Parts: sequence; structure tokens; C-alpha cells
Amino acid sequence: MAFTGNPPLQFPGLMCIFLILALPVCLADSGEETYELRGKVVRFDDGKPIKGVVPVVFLRAVTSPFTTNTLVGPSGRFNFKKLSAAPYRLTIAVPNWGQMEQSIDIGPSFADEKNRVEMEFRFHPDYQTEETDVVSLKQLSVSGKAKNEYREALKKLEKKETDKAISHLERAVELAPHYAEAWNHLGTISFVSGEYAKAEKYFREALKYDPNSFSPIVNLGAALYALGRIEESLIFNQKAVSLNPRDPLANSQLGLSYLALKKYPEAEDHLLKCKSLDPAHFSHPQVTLAELYRQIQDIEGMLRELKEFIFYHPDDGKVPALRRILAEVKNTPLPIEADPKK
Repeated sequence: MAFTGNPPLQFPGLMCIFLILALPVCLADSGEETYELRGKVVRFDDGKPIKGVVPVVFLRAVTSPFTTNTLVGPSGRFNFKKLSAAPYRLTIAVPNWGQMEQSIDIGPSFADEKNRVEMEFRFHPDYQTEETDVVSLKQLSVSGKAKNEYREALKKLEKKETDKAISHLERAVELAPHYAEAWNHLGTISFVSGEYAKAEKYFREALKYDPNSFSPIVNLGAALYALGRIEESLIFNQKAVSLNPRDPLANSQLGLSYLALKKYPEAEDHLLKCKSLDPAHFSHPQVTLAELYRQIQDIEGMLRELKEFIFYHPDDGKVPALRRILAEVKNTPLPIEADPKK
């Protein structure tokens, strides 16, 4: 890949893909329809259910504070009902085995005629995942009352009662000001609500009491980027990758920070790393890579990434605008370079 210092190649009417990046991460509006996720967790090697332990599946919405969880049955099956069409983060935790995380989209393109989405997840042991979640002694001292408030908050989020969840979380940090996990959750709610300055405040509170906690570090990197403070975001995104080099979100965010600073090789490396870890990641690394390739005049690369994004996220609200870009580029003749001999 050759990275040039030339200005980005332009087409008549072609909008900067960064404008598409600024659109909310969402799926196309599907009215009041809801969906059922029917999943199955199996071993990576033989495709059979995991025996001897009970896996837990956590499902978190990307564009709202909604979160829920369930246990996996002996057959390896689990399900979530009445899900809105949206992108989600699905985490499978298996005692003594570690955990895996995968981005999924729930929407009409993936559902059958009864709005059921069937997915199988092959679990590969990852014994190192717990290393990024080491709990400090200070967090172990959080009172039972504060933890009860936190649990109540999660229940409210499952019912989509966000205001009540916030009240419980505020009560939790009132009872235990050093409760980093509660501060972090307040931050994520603010972030998905578009209140980035408030989110920054909460993430910094979490880090004040648990400085090496991965979640508030990577989340603060996202908040600072959203606030336009790119150099600051770079520092936290670099730290997040150093703590967990195989985290897709950390790599995607670091790539985004590097791209904003026009450090193209570094940006490409981390965005490709994100794709290799989770091709359908909710941060949409393909769209960021498409903008990168537009800026360095690699139009074939740009088109390839946009097509790949549409393949993984056909119901996303950005797809119509991206299809227009594909059509415009296809129908616009490339400029003829002058003959250097003349």
C-alpha cells in the first residue's frame, strides 16, 4: 500500500464519507416490529454443547442503554425475545474458559418470516480474557447496598426504563463513591445519549478509582474523539490497545484517531486488525477504511470496503447513502492524467 501526500480524489457531488461516519449507528426503521434471537453455543472443536459449566450470554445494544442476559441451557441453546432492530454486542462468558465477544445485527435481512434470527456461536477458550478485568482491592470493598443498586439499574435497563436505571446508578455511587463500574455505566448511558461531555466526566471518575480498568479507558477514548479532542483520544486509545491488543473496539478507535491525524499506515493497520477480529464489528471499520482509501486516492479500496460494509450490515441506516456513493463513483469517469512526456 502506497500512501501519498496528494489531495483526496474528488468526484462531482461525492460527499465525504466522514459525513456518513457522523450518522448515528443504527438499523433502518422497521416500525414496531421486534425480533427473537435464537442462539446456540457450541465447542469450537467438535461443534457440541459445552458440558460441566453453565455459560452466560450478555446482550448489549450499541445505540441505546438496553442490556440483558440469560443462561445457556444443557443443549447449548439460549434466546432473547422482543428485540428491536439494532446492532448489538453479544458476550458469551464460560466459567474457567474465558469469554468471547461478537457484534451482531438484528433486523429483517437476518430474520425468517416469523422474525426469528438463528445463530450459532463456536466458543474457543480464551483464558487471557480475565486478565483485562482484574478487580482492584478498592472495588472489592464496594458495599452490598451499592451493588444492589447497581443490579437494580441493570434490571431497569432491561425494561428500557433508562431514567430509573440512572437513579439507581447515582444512588450506587452515592453509597460507594469509589464504585468504578457504576461510574462507567453512567458514562456509557450518557455516551449513547449523545451527552459526550457528561460521559467524559463519568469515565474519568471511574478511572480515578480504578486507573487500569480497560472499559473506562477505551470508553474515554471514544468520548474524547466525539468531543473533537483527537490528540487526547489517541492517548487513551493507545493505552486501551496496549492493555488488550486483541480488542476490536480498541483497535477500531485507535485507527479512527490515527486517521483524523492523517497517519494513514497506522490507521490502516489497526482498522484491518479490528476487521480480522470481528468483521461485522459495530464500530464499522469498513466505513472508516473507505474514507482512508478515499483520502489516499485508492478508489478500488474505497469501493471494496463500502461493498463489504453493506454485506455485513444490509439493514443499517447508512446503506442508502453508501449505495449512492457507489453508484456515483461507478458512473463518474476517472480524470485522465497528463502525459509526463509532454
